[in-house]
Amino acid sequence: IVTMGAQIGHQLEIIRVLSEESTTAVAALDKQLFNIAKSGAYGPLQVAEAMKTLSLAGLNASEVTSALPRVLQFATAGTTTIEKAAEVMTGVATAFGYTAESFNLVGDIITKTAAVSKASVEDMGEAFKAASTVNTQFGVSIQDVSLLLAAQANLNIKNAQAGTNVTNMYTDLAGRTKKSRELLKDLNLELTDSKGNFKDVVTIVKSLSKELSKYNGTSRRDVLLTTLSERGGKPLVEALRLYETEVRRFEMTNGQMTEVVTNQLEDLAKRSADSYGFMAKAAAQLSMTPLKQMESVVSTFQS
Repeated sequence: IVTMGAQIGHQLEIIRVLSEESTTAVAALDKQLFNIAKSGAYGPLQVAEAMKTLSLAGLNASEVTSALPRVLQFATAGTTTIEKAAEVMTGVATAFGYTAESFNLVGDIITKTAAVSKASVEDMGEAFKAASTVNTQFGVSIQDVSLLLAAQANLNIKNAQAGTNVTNMYTDLAGRTKKSRELLKDLNLELTDSKGNFKDVVTIVKSLSKELSKYNGTSRRDVLLTTLSERGGKPLVEALRLYETEVRRFEMTNGQMTEVVTNQLEDLAKRSADSYGFMAKAAAQLSMTPLKQMESVVSTFQS
C-alpha cells in the first residue's frame, strides 16, 4: 500500500511539475482519483496513469477532471486499458480540433463506428489516430473519416492500415502526380469547397460515380488506377461500390409505412451518424455483471 501510494504521488507530482499546476488543483485530482477508484473497476494507480497521459497531452487539471469520466467509459466500451483509452482519445480529439469537453462526442463516434462495422473499438481507435492528419491537411471531418473506416472494416481492413489508406485517398484526390492532376481536371470534379476543404464523402463519391458512368469497364478502371494509389484506392473504391448498391427499406413517416430507396453508402453514413450517447450505453452494458446482463435482457423482452 505504501509503495502504491508513493507511485500515485509520483504520477501526480509529474502532472503538477510538467503542467505547472497549483497544489490545490492537483489535490482536486487526487480526490477525484480516489473517488473513481472506490466506485469503479479501475485501481487508483491506473487512474493516476490515465491522468498523467491526459496531462502530458496538454490538458490542464480542469480539463483532465472533465475528460476522465469519458476516458473511463471509452476504456470499458473498448475493453482496453484506461491509459490506452486516454492516449487514443487525446490524439483523435486534438487532431480533429475537439476540446476535453467534447471527449464524449469523440468517444461516441469511435465506438459507434466500431459497432456498425467488423472492427473492435481498440482497432477503430488506432485507425482514427492513423487518419488524424486529414483534418489539418484537407479539412476532412471526423464523421467522414468514420464512414471511410467503417467501409474498410467490412473488408477486414482495420487498425492503422485503414487510417493510413484514408490519408492516402485524400492525398491522391488532391493530385499526387501531374498525370492524376490532369485527369482530375478533365473529369471536371469539384471536390473542395470555397475554403479549399474537401466536401463530404457522400458528395464526392456521388460526383465521381456520375463522371465514371461515362466510361466503360476498362476505361473506368484506368481512370481509377491513374487517380488513386494502391492504398488510397481501397477506401474510395469500396465507397463507390457501396454507393452504387441500392438499398430498399420501409420506414414509418407521418403514421404511414413508406418505402425508402437509398444506397449502402448513405445507409452506412446514417447508421454511423446516429452516435449520440452510444459510448456511455455500451460502457454501461459491458460493466454489468453477468446476472445484471441477464436481468436487462429479460426486462427488454418483457417490455
